[in-house]
Amino acid sequence: GRFKMEESKKQILAEAGINVTKALNSFMQMEPMYEKFLNKFCLDPSFENLEQAVEVKDEDLAHLSSHTLKGISATLGMEKLYQLLLEQDNHFKKHEFEAGYDMLPQIKEEYLKMIEAIKK
Repeated sequence: GRFKMEESKKQILAEAGINVTKALNSFMQMEPMYEKFLNKFCLDPSFENLEQAVEVKDEDLAHLSSHTLKGISATLGMEKLYQLLLEQDNHFKKHEFEAGYDMLPQIKEEYLKMIEAIKK
């Protein structure tokens, strides 16, 4: 049969708040592919770019990075991270850059929680 993710791994992801079932629908139930994309998420530079952009107040880069991460987190089933990035993205769209920047600590906390769950 097809390779399946470890049930214990799915459990860890679910406990971290990742909607694995919904995410697997996006990946047509191809668990190896989903796992590959989770691992790629850990290497994706978007969060680092977002952090740097907020630090130097680079509005364009901040918006682009936030928007990119929003899309990835939605696809991977990271619902809380997605909601936070959606809110940040909306601030940026309305040129409320300070409000968007202020969300970074919350976003970072959730982002790190995702990375930790993937690497477990």
